[in-house]
Amino acid sequence: MYTLDRTPRTRLVCQDLSNLSRTFKASAALPEGTHVKVDANGKLAPLAAATDKPIGVVLVPSRKADDDATILLSCQAIVYATASTAVTRGSLVAYASKDAANVVSYAPAVTGNTVLGIALTDIAAGTMGDIGLIFQPYTL
Repeated sequence: MYTLDRTPRTRLVCQDLSNLSRTFKASAALPEGTHVKVDANGKLAPLAAATDKPIGVVLVPSRKADDDATILLSCQAIVYATASTAVTRGSLVAYASKDAANVVSYAPAVTGNTVLGIALTDIAAGTMGDIGLIFQPYTL
């Protein structure tokens, strides 16, 4: 991982963009090619409804619940960023604010917000965690 301006003081960190895959625990057996979301327990689960928020597609399947499954993420970058309020893994996120050093923070997206990404980890208010930035921002 590296900082965008290659200095250690920047708090926005981007993962290598050539391979946006991530391994998670699965909630059940997940065959290769399954489109998945993050469930309430923070595990991968197959999409079940049109309102589900997909985070990717399974590349390396899981054989049973609690096995690891590797997915190709549906995002253009993974940033290690600050949450202005608590964000739950799998939640859609939007721009919240920018501090004097131009460091952006994110918050859960609500109606009327432009969705910029999806939280890949639980993030407590004022702390940092992983956010997958989506290819095409949209308004809720």
